[in-house]
Amino acid sequence: MSFSDYPQTRCIAAGAGVTGLAGIALARKYFAGGVCKIKKDLKGQVVIITGSSAGISKETAKVLAGMGATIILVNRDEAKTLPVLQEIKKRPRMRT
Repeated sequence: MSFSDYPQTRCIAAGAGVTGLAGIALARKYFAGGVCKIKKDLKGQVVIITGSSAGISKETAKVLAGMGATIILVNRDEAKTLPVLQEIKKRPRMRT
């Protein structure tokens, strides 16, 4: 007896392969990172962000500044904050 003697086994294997590929595609899309699609104008709004020298807080600060908000960066280490501040200042403001 061989693998080909059991057609239902082939169907299960093919289904698992398709499901696996779909799962991989969804995982890649999920972990690839998103893009902020909010186009709200935050001019005149003040946002205080703590721990903004790295990670998600840093990215949030960049996006909110691009939307026109006044950003206050609160960190323990000024040396780590200054490069983030300069990076935010270089970015163009998003159009709404």
